[in-house]
Amino acid sequence: MNDTNAAPKTSLQRQMTVTLSAVIVGLLLLVALPMVFISAQIQRRELAREQQETAAEVARAVASIVQSVQTGQTDLPLAAPTDPRIGLIAGQIANGLNLASARVLSQLQTSTPATLSLDALLEDNPQIAGAARFAADGTVRQSVWRADGAPPDFRAFAAGDLFALAQQGLNAQDTLFLEETGTPSLVVAAPLPTGEPPPDVLAVWVNVQSIWGALTDYQVGQTGYLYITDRSGRLLIAPPSFGAAHSPPDFQQAIAAGRAYAGLSGERVIGRIAPIENTPWQVVIEIPTAEANARLRVLLVVLGAILMFGLSLSISVARLFSRWLLQPIQVLQQSALQISHGDLSHRITLERNDELGFLARAFNQMVAALEETINELRAVSVRLLSAEEAERRRIALAIHDELGQTLTALKFSLSIAARRHPDDDTLQATQQLATEAQEKARTLSHALRPAMLDDMGLLPTLHWYVDLLEQQANLAISLDARLDETSLSPHLKTTLYRLVVEALTNVHKHAEASSVDITLTQSDDRLTLSIADDGRGFDPASLQHSQSLGVAGMRERVNLLRGNFLLESTPGQGTKITITLPVEP
Repeated sequence: MNDTNAAPKTSLQRQMTVTLSAVIVGLLLLVALPMVFISAQIQRRELAREQQETAAEVARAVASIVQSVQTGQTDLPLAAPTDPRIGLIAGQIANGLNLASARVLSQLQTSTPATLSLDALLEDNPQIAGAARFAADGTVRQSVWRADGAPPDFRAFAAGDLFALAQQGLNAQDTLFLEETGTPSLVVAAPLPTGEPPPDVLAVWVNVQSIWGALTDYQVGQTGYLYITDRSGRLLIAPPSFGAAHSPPDFQQAIAAGRAYAGLSGERVIGRIAPIENTPWQVVIEIPTAEANARLRVLLVVLGAILMFGLSLSISVARLFSRWLLQPIQVLQQSALQISHGDLSHRITLERNDELGFLARAFNQMVAALEETINELRAVSVRLLSAEEAERRRIALAIHDELGQTLTALKFSLSIAARRHPDDDTLQATQQLATEAQEKARTLSHALRPAMLDDMGLLPTLHWYVDLLEQQANLAISLDARLDETSLSPHLKTTLYRLVVEALTNVHKHAEASSVDITLTQSDDRLTLSIADDGRGFDPASLQHSQSLGVAGMRERVNLLRGNFLLESTPGQGTKITITLPVEP
């Protein structure tokens, strides 16, 4: 059977808190997830923009260096980069190239066609990779080249601008990467007078790998780097720490598609390309994905912390909101529990003009009507019990006075007859039956309503009944009663007597007990009656299926007086009944 007085296993407040928290968390996620996605896209675009700007600045710096070399102006101003490190490296490279060009031109100016020795040029300047002397028609008169290198295409050089400028009597220079080796070189061309115009042309190729290598010293971010390739992707200048001979495969397609790829370092990287103006070269910048995504991870951690804070805040807000929203329902719940426990005088104090207020008022009206009905039923029951007691008293008096007197007279007459006929056994037996009938009439009279309850009071009657039951039932009964009988109404005295009698009757019939302890105390306006035995005990739940009316009658008598009835029992450990009753004025 369900206990309607038990607290619910899952409170409505908890359910509402969970529901509201779930809704708020869902809304937070609905807002946070797009924010994370948008922030990630912004971070990627910002990183791409920074990479592209860095690559473009390096490309502009290299273009300025090439222009300064081509014009021969050592003081050609470079475009001011945002990062001063780029300007510093660019200036270092430009100065190195101009210095290398100046050294070669100085050597050429100190030589004459008769004294010029190409072999001596290579011996005096280790940076020179090779040299060639061209006739006016572009044919090669003489060329020398170091053993570890490969000469360029002399025909292409003779058809180029440097050759034409030198034939016009001008010193010219340019920077390029040798097609055969990819080595960065500085080409210096100078006229070599032969006595008849046009002059021969002397061209010197200077290896400037070490000078351009300074460009790779530029640190991109924390772990990023840059390198130079031609437009086809062939690697020209790379950081020496990698020792790579080839650029990453298909890196240009990956960069164009905006996806990560295996970079020059072997790690997964994100790259950007910037072409160098007026050259066939391009700058490639690569940043490992671990660094590229570092800011995104920080962003995710921050957003996660915000989300956790929002989650905690949402739970707190949901709890406070549900508590505020359900407070009137909790008032109704507590009031319903209090009323279900028998306190019909309780009223719900909920001043609201909404549906809950209407429910509270309707509930109060229902309880008031129920209380009035129960009071009427209680009054009727009290009148019935009073009438029953009055009838018991009348019958008991009738038995005691009328039947008792008749039996006494009969016994007296039989006694006289027995003295006259002492040998008549039948007369003796009849006299004995009359004596027994008189005793049973007296016992029945006391059972219906002991006269001493009205004449001598409650306590003497209880002591008399306890003594009588001890003799009849072989029970050790202890009675401890401390109360002021003058403050008790006759109805309350009768109820207490009936409760004790019914309890002791149950003990005698069912408990198989050897002793019973009875205490009756009075405190202020309450009476407490306790009856405990050492019998076999039982399961109180079995009373719901029992046909016995003893305990039910006791409980009903207590309820009529607005008292409390508590029965405690365990199989094998006896039974205890505790009753509290208000003292009627």
